[in-house]
Amino acid sequence: MKKILLMITLFTVACVAQAQDMLVATLDGPAGSKVFYGADAFGNAVDEAVSGDRITLSAGTFNAPKINKSLKIQGAGILSDPKNGLYRTSINGGLWVELPEGETDDFLLEGVYLDDIFSVESSSVVKSFTLKKCRFANVGFGSYVTTNNTRIEHCRIKGVLSVGGQASNFTVLNSVIGGVAANGANGTVSYINTIIEDAHADASARFENCILYGSHGDGIRGPVWNVPIGASNVIDHSVSFTNNMFDYIKTQINPWYSSEADVFTEEIGGYSDTALYELTETAKETFVDEGGDQIGIYGGYKPYSATPSNPQIVKRDVPLKSSDGKLKVNITVGSPVQTCEYWFDTDSENKKVEGCASTFVQDLDISSLSEGVHFLVIRFQDALGQWSSPLVHRFYTSYVPTGIEVVDTVSLDGDSFRIPVGAKKGFLRLCTMNGQQMTVYPLLDLSAGAKDLRPYFRDLSAGIYIQRIEILTEQGWNIVNKKLWVK
Repeated sequence: MKKILLMITLFTVACVAQAQDMLVATLDGPAGSKVFYGADAFGNAVDEAVSGDRITLSAGTFNAPKINKSLKIQGAGILSDPKNGLYRTSINGGLWVELPEGETDDFLLEGVYLDDIFSVESSSVVKSFTLKKCRFANVGFGSYVTTNNTRIEHCRIKGVLSVGGQASNFTVLNSVIGGVAANGANGTVSYINTIIEDAHADASARFENCILYGSHGDGIRGPVWNVPIGASNVIDHSVSFTNNMFDYIKTQINPWYSSEADVFTEEIGGYSDTALYELTETAKETFVDEGGDQIGIYGGYKPYSATPSNPQIVKRDVPLKSSDGKLKVNITVGSPVQTCEYWFDTDSENKKVEGCASTFVQDLDISSLSEGVHFLVIRFQDALGQWSSPLVHRFYTSYVPTGIEVVDTVSLDGDSFRIPVGAKKGFLRLCTMNGQQMTVYPLLDLSAGAKDLRPYFRDLSAGIYIQRIEILTEQGWNIVNKKLWVK
């Protein structure tokens, strides 16, 4: 028998420019873990969850569900880093949270980008409600909602934050807000180390270590700009860019008037999704809080960061295609982790769980995958039990048959293959003559000796195929390719 070389054309995988092709939501709770896929995965996870469960969302854009349970929801963050193949988690549509009695404690939403309204309603007291490291168009707590211990931390709200109901210990920390709505004297609302473009004159709150651009009131013919805000407000070590903003306030502790040019290193003009809001060196020394630290979002006890608090994948180096049965993975997590789990496509039932460090370098076995496009899904867990958002990587696998033995005719009644001693794993692949894989069969009986291959060929129609047998031993993979001519 002589050898010939079969030439095949490989499919070229295009790099996904801005978002991954497969959306993944994971649900974790006392009942175990579940995985959901697609644009409605977020909603499917909410439907299956019970109060107290945690949902993590991959990068990409999910359809917005209606939420009626107190859940912990974490996305991949509001920033994208295309250089390292990392993208934000976005929600398509408004997100409405309506918490019934018994479902109102310890809600968390973190690391999602929402270019629409986020609304909270409940007939019961909403307790320990937290929004962290998110971006919203508008945020509204209903007119009749009573809240206790609400925190908005490291968020950006392009439009208006409205605290409509009775608020107790409602705190906004190190955030950037386009507007603060009128709320009257309806409880304890504090803005700490926060930047606000426009505060309504009828807002009532404590502004501590804040930077405020200006304010407006409601006139007969529409808004009246740059008017003083209400007397019940408290100004504590805060600066305004409008010279009369604090005129009516009775409690003032170190108020300042200045200009944007003297405070920020860049010209911003108000709210911005991308501005850094860094203070000039002079402003850092001039506008300081009670402890001598700078005011604004980088001061205080929780300086601003857009990075979510659960483990974050900060870099990935994974190829877009593989032809040797291995996927070479190099992933870096930005904080200490102990465990990782991964699976391919939607086969989470056969996920692999391993102990790992913050740098995960490994050749993953993909030899059982068919030729074509596949997805690696991987996530990491820290010592506190927090999971990272699932990272989804799209890749293409192919197999290049070379050194094919030419066989004029192979009898389906007598074809066999000898398994060598020490075989650990084996596969039989059937391909078309242009290299397209048709199917793959794991070889379950790996004991040494001749094996009957007839059961694998009985359903083949007449034609010419490639029969590829792969056997793994201590010495590596043994591969035999034969031309199979079925008459």
